[in-house]
Amino acid sequence: MPRRQRSTVTGYPYHIIIRGNNRIPMFRRDADRLRFLTSLEAYSRATGVQVHTYCFMTNHVHALMTSMTPTGLSVCLQGIGRRYVRYFNDRYERTGALWEGRFRSFLIAGDAYLLMCGRYIELNPVRAGLVQGPGEWTWSGYRTRADGVPDSLLQPDPGYLSCGDDESERQRRYRAWVAQGIPMQELTAIRRCVQQSSRFGMTLNDQS
Repeated sequence: MPRRQRSTVTGYPYHIIIRGNNRIPMFRRDADRLRFLTSLEAYSRATGVQVHTYCFMTNHVHALMTSMTPTGLSVCLQGIGRRYVRYFNDRYERTGALWEGRFRSFLIAGDAYLLMCGRYIELNPVRAGLVQGPGEWTWSGYRTRADGVPDSLLQPDPGYLSCGDDESERQRRYRAWVAQGIPMQELTAIRRCVQQSSRFGMTLNDQS
């Protein structure tokens, strides 16, 4: 029986996490990341899902995404899963699951929390010791948001737009924001949401 599609709150951003099964690498080379990026762009456009930022690590993926329909995220990610896993298994002559079950997700409520989550996502390679600064990692949205490097996939979220009145100011203030690093209390709160798939930020009623 096909797996039932998971519903999300329309118009609200979610932090999405996809992990390799048993922590195996999802990407073995940059060509794999490029294939995943291409699939993400194709399926996000087809399903009306906005992608605000992302980070492709070795055995997991983070993304900040907003769906305009209740099942858009599920449809988008299921499509990517089918296409990318088939490509990966064919290329490396393997069989079986690549992803660790269903994707994890949690809703983010409030512009300030969006900024926190974006910073958390884009600093993943720094925390992992892969680079000294987020701008050195090609496979994330940081260089677009902080330096204006073109990326046809990304659409700005309200948190990022709140950083300034024009793109130059937003980039400057966003660079400064990320450069502050993540306070331990904030890091702990986000990790708790990742583990529990619980809302990060204020309640929806608080925003009305």
